[in-house]
Amino acid sequence: MLLDRLKNKNCRKHFSKKKNNFLLIVKKKERLMEKNNIFSERAKRIINNSQNDFREINVLLSLDNAFNLSASFSREQLTFIRSFKKFPIMKYFVQDPHRWNILNYIIYFSAKKEPIYLEKLKKYIKKSDRHVEKVLKDCLNNKSFIVLDPHDKVLQNKKIVNIRPSEELIKEFYAHNILRYKNFIRVIKKFNFK
Repeated sequence: MLLDRLKNKNCRKHFSKKKNNFLLIVKKKERLMEKNNIFSERAKRIINNSQNDFREINVLLSLDNAFNLSASFSREQLTFIRSFKKFPIMKYFVQDPHRWNILNYIIYFSAKKEPIYLEKLKKYIKKSDRHVEKVLKDCLNNKSFIVLDPHDKVLQNKKIVNIRPSEELIKEFYAHNILRYKNFIRVIKKFNFK
């Protein structure tokens, strides 16, 4: 009789351990399902919020291609930043969004054959006058920008100093943008954007 009680006691202990293990497994599964549900709901919201953007390029957004697109877009942005190792003159401009804007305004007005000078730049660049002056001074000193009269206009005010990008800067600007657009084209082809 004592032997039977011991067996039952051991059996209950064993059953109790199994029951605890089973409860732990059930709790882990519930937490995993809850976590999966959170990720699933989040993914649905992201896709629903982005549908209109993707309709513009005739792409049906699904969970799989959303992850692939995110990876491709991120890779392109990382390539954009890393590309400046190849373009040392351009590297100066990417360090600050205002420098980047100054570069693009100067190239834009130069391409349009319009004069661009300090006072005109200050109107476009929403940064202190001192900052704009410092960037221009740095770029003129390192020969990224040069002083050159407008292409086909005569400046009435001789105090205006017309600023143009240097030939070396334009060469890097073209090479950098060609590399970027090649990457864009690769992404467009990969995902059949229209």
